[in-house]
Amino acid sequence: MMSKPVPVHGNVCDNLVMDFDTIIEIARHVHLIVNSATNTTFDERQIDLVFISYGKDQLPGFIGNPKIVLDIVPVGIVVNAIIEVMAKHGIVAKAQLHVYRITSSVINPISFRQLFDFACDHFISFPSLNSKQKKIKEFKYFSSMDKLFSYIRDETTQQMGLKDILSTLDSKLRL
Repeated sequence: MMSKPVPVHGNVCDNLVMDFDTIIEIARHVHLIVNSATNTTFDERQIDLVFISYGKDQLPGFIGNPKIVLDIVPVGIVVNAIIEVMAKHGIVAKAQLHVYRITSSVINPISFRQLFDFACDHFISFPSLNSKQKKIKEFKYFSSMDKLFSYIRDETTQQMGLKDILSTLDSKLRL
């Protein structure tokens, strides 16, 4: 390839969403078109599965700092917005200052804890149909894998009625 790749903004499909003459003109000047536009119908699930599992009492906790501020804009949309800005302002070929806010956490920040508090409130008000009619427990935050594994071990042994056996085994292993 003799020239660098050039970003083409917009939804890159079906004739580049351009008329035929424009496509031919671009093809004369651009040797490689990189499809980096976001093609989404928003059917892809990202964080939804975490909340659904929590609502069904299948996910009691998560590893993370509850005070961390989250940014829950899908990364594909952020990347597409950056490419759009490059396409709009890059053609001028001189230094300019343009500020675009693509994230959600700057103006209305939400913490990890707030997000799961909202989820807890929702599932208390509207229980999941597949839940066992148990009250939703407060979400637990684990600061390390060791703490998560200890919690899983303790919960599993309690549910299986093995608590006495495990405590005896633990004391023998520590000798």
